[in-house]
Amino acid sequence: MSEAQVENRPKEAARLRIRLAEPGENVDALIPLLRKALSESRYASLSLSEDRVKALLAAHLEEPKLIGIILAEHLSEAGATHPVGILYAMAGRLPFAEATSCAAHLFYVRPEARRSRAAHGLLKAFEK
Repeated sequence: MSEAQVENRPKEAARLRIRLAEPGENVDALIPLLRKALSESRYASLSLSEDRVKALLAAHLEEPKLIGIILAEHLSEAGATHPVGILYAMAGRLPFAEATSCAAHLFYVRPEARRSRAAHGLLKAFEK
């Protein structure tokens, strides 16, 4: 790794934020990220229904005990945020035991952020 790459690492890490999406979240800002995720998936031939996605995200954000939407955001020097990754998880009781299980249903990081700590941060947040 060159010195320039090492010097850039702290800046990159400082400009990345991992957080849970919250009720009242601007779901419009997530549409381009979800559109990109769909285009790279096995479902690329399907079209994204923005209205359906907005309604689904808004409803799920109101159920934080069962659904988690974790975001990786790039922070610009001006303080603006740009979503670069998402992990959508659901929790549910196991039918065969007194336990709850979580599953990640969507895990995506934009290509330009794949060499950052975004994916690692999303997975670490999901583990918690």
